[in-house]
Amino acid sequence: MSSSLDIFKRIITDTEDIFIRIPITEIAGKEKLNDDLGIDSLGKVNLFYEISDELETGDDEDVAVSWSTVDDVLRYIDENKS
Repeated sequence: MSSSLDIFKRIITDTEDIFIRIPITEIAGKEKLNDDLGIDSLGKVNLFYEISDELETGDDEDVAVSWSTVDDVLRYIDENKS
């Protein structure tokens, strides 16, 4: 099974409307979504829906509001992957 970081990187790479400021290979987890990666609030919502679709969570997009770092997203993925 893929690690949460692998899932995150694949979704970022495969989603055409999510752009990041740094090379995908440099993402380790501590980066801030907005300040370091350049993912704004709309990007977070898009990221949420891509992850939610993949993991079939059925959660509301309000979950993404609390995400400020890559680690926050990875924790969500960990909690929801089977």
